[in-house]
Amino acid sequence: MNPVIIRKTLSQLKKAGLIHVARGTGGAELAKASDEISLLDIYQAVECLGSTGQLFGFHDNPNPACPIGHNIHNVLDGKLEDIQTAMEKEMSQTTLKDVVEDTQKRMKLESVS
Repeated sequence: MNPVIIRKTLSQLKKAGLIHVARGTGGAELAKASDEISLLDIYQAVECLGSTGQLFGFHDNPNPACPIGHNIHNVLDGKLEDIQTAMEKEMSQTTLKDVVEDTQKRMKLESVS
């Protein structure tokens, strides 16, 4: 993995108050218990939504002379907002602890087989 991306991600997680970072080779540790950090917290911290706050986006000013462009926002905006809301709700109900426990269970099953 690219060290620049790792540093940027750690910086974003630190800024969101999710981790503490030690200088040098000290690494990072959680600033909260893993059951207090949701996937939504992480998702929002690493700015997956960009400046608009929207997961789905397309041209703000489509060509009004184009039948698709003329209707695209009226047809899709509400649907895409509903999809994003549902996804964020699900993410808010899944904690980092859930993910760690599921991973450990999976690894245990794989080591048995």
